[in-house]
Amino acid sequence: MRLWIARTSVLPVREQLVAQLLLAILSRELGPGDRLPSTRELARRLHVHSNTISAAYAELERRGWVESRRGSGVFVCQRRTKSSSGPDQILDQLVADFFRAAREQSIPIRRVHERLRHWLALQPPDHFWSSKPTRSCVRF
Repeated sequence: MRLWIARTSVLPVREQLVAQLLLAILSRELGPGDRLPSTRELARRLHVHSNTISAAYAELERRGWVESRRGSGVFVCQRRTKSSSGPDQILDQLVADFFRAAREQSIPIRRVHERLRHWLALQPPDHFWSSKPTRSCVRF
């Protein structure tokens, strides 16, 4: 598993770690039962304080993605089923699938960022039209 920290990012290191670990779980790079690196090992590897790693792991545990086993480490939980997932988890899965597909096509991350910025800059619609007579649109 490859993790990286952008020290000049406005996003705190803890949040960068949470996002990357979550993407690794959702993209199946980390599977159920896989052990995450120890906080000391990861802190040493990334040159950050171990409390930062602990806080990232605690956030993932709070969200239900990992579990801490006293004396053994932090492990990825069993996958959630789509029916029990909330809107955030479903969206996270879609994003992870997108990144995995881009990686499988060997598309450089810089190019992915460029295209994402392009699409995010477009004026988004405020609703979708539906041909169903009971609901003509879904508002955001």
